[in-house]
Amino acid sequence: MFGAGILALLMCSSGRAQDTVKFTTADLEKMVAEISKYLPEDPRLNYPVKCFVVDNPDVNANASAFYPDENKKEGKPTARMRVYTGLFKWMNNDIRLVRAVVAHELAHLSKKHLGSGMKADDLDLVFTRQKEYEADTTGAAVLEKCGYSRKDMTDMLLRLGEVGRTAPASIKVMGDHADCQRRAAAVDKSNLVLRSMVSFTTGEAYMDVRAYNKAKEQFDRAAEEAPDFYEAKFNAAQAALLFYYDNVDPVVKELWYQPDFGASLLLPLSTGKAGKLTPQDQSNYAEALRRIRVTALQLNSRSEATELLGLALVLDPDGKPAAISEGIATLEKVLTTAVTPDDRLRITNNLAIGYQRQGNVATAIDKMLAEQKKSTRFNAYLAANLGAQPLPAKVKGDEAKTALNVLYTFLSNTNDQARGYSLVQKSFEDLKKRLNLTTKEISRRGIPICRAFSLTDSGRTVFMLDPFEKYYKSIGVLDVIQSYSSKFASLLEFVWQGGNFSILTDKQYDENDKNDGRITPDLVKTLEVIRVTSYNPGAFIEMRSADDKVDVAFRVTVGMSIEEFNKFIDSGSGQARQLIRNAAMEEWIYFQGLNFGIFVKDKKVAGVTVCPLNAPED
Repeated sequence: MFGAGILALLMCSSGRAQDTVKFTTADLEKMVAEISKYLPEDPRLNYPVKCFVVDNPDVNANASAFYPDENKKEGKPTARMRVYTGLFKWMNNDIRLVRAVVAHELAHLSKKHLGSGMKADDLDLVFTRQKEYEADTTGAAVLEKCGYSRKDMTDMLLRLGEVGRTAPASIKVMGDHADCQRRAAAVDKSNLVLRSMVSFTTGEAYMDVRAYNKAKEQFDRAAEEAPDFYEAKFNAAQAALLFYYDNVDPVVKELWYQPDFGASLLLPLSTGKAGKLTPQDQSNYAEALRRIRVTALQLNSRSEATELLGLALVLDPDGKPAAISEGIATLEKVLTTAVTPDDRLRITNNLAIGYQRQGNVATAIDKMLAEQKKSTRFNAYLAANLGAQPLPAKVKGDEAKTALNVLYTFLSNTNDQARGYSLVQKSFEDLKKRLNLTTKEISRRGIPICRAFSLTDSGRTVFMLDPFEKYYKSIGVLDVIQSYSSKFASLLEFVWQGGNFSILTDKQYDENDKNDGRITPDLVKTLEVIRVTSYNPGAFIEMRSADDKVDVAFRVTVGMSIEEFNKFIDSGSGQARQLIRNAAMEEWIYFQGLNFGIFVKDKKVAGVTVCPLNAPED
């Protein structure tokens, strides 16, 4: 994620991985005995802790309680610590990191976390997050008492975070354990690099749901906190370009080839206007181009910054000849050094945009076909652009078959509402007829949708993980503030409008918190939005298509009938979950994979909520 210099500061391990190293039960017993000296025992359990090293490839460790004799469950259960061999291997046999895991798990036992929870599903997730924070910080303090470094805990958390590195950020940041960067930053609050990682991951989460301006804010914050954080600067510039393109009129977009912003960043959806570029488009583009030029100038050795500059130039809203020509030259230069097939197809696709906007469609097609013939990989944007017009008669033989295969792959893997689908379909049928070939029938694809990450009520959109402070006084006069934990000051429900609008909060755990029941300005500044709920008619949740070629969004609105809702998603596919409402519990229909729920009354959607919940136990 970071440049080598910053990353080296985070993960400088004293150990070296060796496949021959073994971690035995005796090793674990010695480690547990050393750490346990500094942790109070849970009076509900029998001690000493019984230790097990489990021969299992899973990256896992846990502290729990059990009855040694399963047939005789009398009295108090015994404390148990288990470490899987897969965890030891994942930690590169580094005993520091394994010790940090054990300290974390033993802290759970000592703090009486075992078996404690909340009845309401939304409160339980926040409560679980806070318990994880507490175990991290308690475990780090115990490591110091044992003579080890507190940094071992942050290093362990960063390494553990690599387990789920391919999961979408919008899932990682909302889980019951929070993301590992956020937890590491809570352990080492003075570390600006760790804080910048939290901002960066939050930016990635906003990118997942195409909230580009929100993502740009977070990437900017990450760059401010760690000035050498190149990826944050690059992503901020890219988010600005995506925001510009997102707001370009769809009628204008139809005139241009479709750009490929890269595998990790998705194409935006249009908001729809009147078929022309506006002064706001010009302003959005100017900001994006300024950011990209600065980034490319500062880090001119990074090819991705140069590539992004080339793409921005060929997307110039006015189509200025000088800008388009500079963009083409820039992308041609980047293409000469690109190695992987995916990179070459992406760059060629964006290069074709420049030629098309110059009016040189024949060269654009030649470039795309020439690159595609070299590769067995597929690029959906290149396919859409290749099929955006009838292919010239000179496209024959193997070249024509390559084009036919690409168009077929696009049609087979894309919803028919995707931008350019009908043009590709027409080009495909024309080419198939020209070649006198038949193909398998193309089946219709559904439209996947992004997870919910915000709720809009009375023109105000509240985003998950936003600082709560910006909403605290702007919504109106508070009805009540509910506190649900004397131990964790951040687990609060703020209620407005006669109970019709509420926000549940979370924050990074701080062992120095003193919760005396007062909501102070300092506390409010630390809180983040973890759930937002409205019963007000017209309030809605909007989820965009997760297919970046489909210009649609789905809206769930308070007041809509269940019949209307079922046209969007089958309400029967949801789960009955207990959620909090002003200290009382209600049964909601919750959609686990989409991060939202609905409250149903009289066959209508009477409430909407955006919140993460733990997966239900089987």
